[in-house]
Amino acid sequence: MQIFNQYCMESGPIKLFVEHTTPGRPLLFCFPGYGNSPFIFEEMAAQLTEYTVVAIHLPWHGITQWPTSVKQTDSKWGQLLVALQQQFSPQHPHYSLLGYSMGGRYAASIYCHQPNTVDRLFLLAPDGLLRRFWYQLATSTSAGRLFFKACLASYRLIYGLLSLSVKLGISTKGFLKMTSQYLLDAQERKALYDRWVNSRYLNSHPTTLTQQLNEHKTPATLILGEYDSVIVPKAAKALKGVLHLKIKWIKGSHALYKSSYLPTLISYLRGQDESA
Repeated sequence: MQIFNQYCMESGPIKLFVEHTTPGRPLLFCFPGYGNSPFIFEEMAAQLTEYTVVAIHLPWHGITQWPTSVKQTDSKWGQLLVALQQQFSPQHPHYSLLGYSMGGRYAASIYCHQPNTVDRLFLLAPDGLLRRFWYQLATSTSAGRLFFKACLASYRLIYGLLSLSVKLGISTKGFLKMTSQYLLDAQERKALYDRWVNSRYLNSHPTTLTQQLNEHKTPATLILGEYDSVIVPKAAKALKGVLHLKIKWIKGSHALYKSSYLPTLISYLRGQDESA
């Protein structure tokens, strides 16, 4: 049974592709993780029939076309989501956001830009709560980006540097394992550069996120894997000051969207399990 239908939103040179369920219901925008397609949310969307789920094809991950000359900012994303809201559910002026892994950085950044339009925020094993040494080094300055590009020209060099960062306690073994799978192929290394560098404007600091959530009293749920070695459990401490935050745990690793975790995930998204 087909759950998703595809739609392309055009905004100047940007062609943003999304997958969506039946229009007209309250909106839940879903941002997948690094290297993922929006179809990781299809099983979840099949059960969340109370929402119109709109799952995003992230730029530099496939069919979405986003020129590098156009900065990928939270304000630009906010404009796109408002346009999608008018397309799929104009009778509902607000929407909810869900971000998984790298998509968590997207969701948090967009929320911080326009918190008044967001009903609920769901962060699923989100990137961005803990400052990553390699991400900051590779993206924050022009010199860092040149160094990053030079490192990616050699698999052995970048792998050696990542391994050293694990030994020094700067990165985790899980992060090394996840990243290494994208280093063997030259095209994947280029994609790694494009995805990291072109999303550098979407770094919402946990302090800013905490302030916005508290000021606007937005219901927020942080869902983490107990055995996650990529987004480690201590990431929960980054939002310890949020007054209306629910922190939920799944007995799993990083890929919390998988079928085996789905019943627990759905119950958390619906707020059905308040004891966990």
